[in-house]
Amino acid sequence: MNKIQKYAYKTMLAMKNPLESVDTVYPLAFEKISNESGYYFGVKNSLWLTDEMETKLNQCSYYLHTRDKSSLGGRAIDIDLKNPITGLAMTGSSSGTAINVFLGINDIGVGTDGGGSVLAPAISLNLFSLIDPALFREERKREKDKISTDGISFIPSIGLISKNLKLLQELYVNLRDLESSNLETKILVDDEKICNFLKDENVEVSSFEGKYDNERLALIETTKRLLEKYDIIVSKEGPVDLHGFGDTVFGHFDDKTKEIQVAAKKGFLRIANMANCFALTVPSGELSTAYVILCDTDNVSAIRKSFMIAESLYRENDELSERYFLNYKNYFMNGYSN
Repeated sequence: MNKIQKYAYKTMLAMKNPLESVDTVYPLAFEKISNESGYYFGVKNSLWLTDEMETKLNQCSYYLHTRDKSSLGGRAIDIDLKNPITGLAMTGSSSGTAINVFLGINDIGVGTDGGGSVLAPAISLNLFSLIDPALFREERKREKDKISTDGISFIPSIGLISKNLKLLQELYVNLRDLESSNLETKILVDDEKICNFLKDENVEVSSFEGKYDNERLALIETTKRLLEKYDIIVSKEGPVDLHGFGDTVFGHFDDKTKEIQVAAKKGFLRIANMANCFALTVPSGELSTAYVILCDTDNVSAIRKSFMIAESLYRENDELSERYFLNYKNYFMNGYSN
C-alpha cells in the first residue's frame, strides 16, 4: 500500500468513526498529502486551535484531519468511550485524541494536559506523548486559569501524542526550536532496570515512595525539590486505569473509592504540568505502562537528554496490536454504510 492509499484509508476510517472518538472530520486534509510529504493531526475538541498554531503545524507539514472527542468537563476518565485494548472506560481527558492516534487515523494528536490529560490517555494505549508548558507559550497566555477537581489552579499545557517517537521528537523540536546544549545532566530513576538501559550516565536510584497515593500538592512539592538536585526524573508508572479507576470525582467518596483511585497507578504524570515540567512518556512494553521522564521546562540540556533517554528505553511497538488495530480491512470488509 502506498502512502496516498494509506491516507485515503485514514480519512475513510475517521468518517466511519468505529469507536465514536471523532467529533469532526476534515476530509480536505487529504489534498495536502503526497507520497513525499504530509501528515495528519487531530486536535482535542476543547482545545482552542488558533490560526497561529495551525499555521505552525502546517509549516511542519501537519494538517488538521479531525477534532477529537474529550471527556466531559476534563474528567480523568471518559465514561463515554472505551479503551480499545481493555474494553474499560477510556482514560481522559484527551481520550478521543489518543484513540485516534492508536487507530492510525492521525499521525499526531494535539491535546491539553492540566493534571495528566495527555500523558495518561497515551500511556493507557502504549503511545508516546509529551507535554511542555513552553510549547505555544504565547497562545497559552490566552487561556484562563482552571481549577482541578482537587482544587488546584493551573493553566493547561499543550501536549503531543504519537505512535512514533521520531515523528514526535521532530515535530516538537521544530515547534519549540531548542538551542544546542551539551551540559552534563544528573538523573534520578525509581527502577534499577532503568540503569541497565542508561549505561555510562550519571544515574541514581530512589523508590519515589508515595508517588501514587500522595495528594497532588505534596507530590508537586516533592517534584520541585528533586529537580533542584537532579536535572531529570525517570519514573516507571502504570498500568494506568487497568486495576483501578483513576478519577478524583469517583475517588473522593470514601476510603474504598480512594483505594480504587490509587490503584489506577497515576504518579508524577498527574502533576507534571502543575510543577511546570516538560514530560515525555515512553511505553515500557507492558500494557498501559510507561517511563515518565520529567525535567524543568527551561532546562534545555535536560530536554535534549530526555529524548536520548527515550531512545535508550524504546521498545518496538507490539506487532499483534498493530496487525489487528491497523488493518483497515477489519473495518471495511463488510462494506460501509451510515
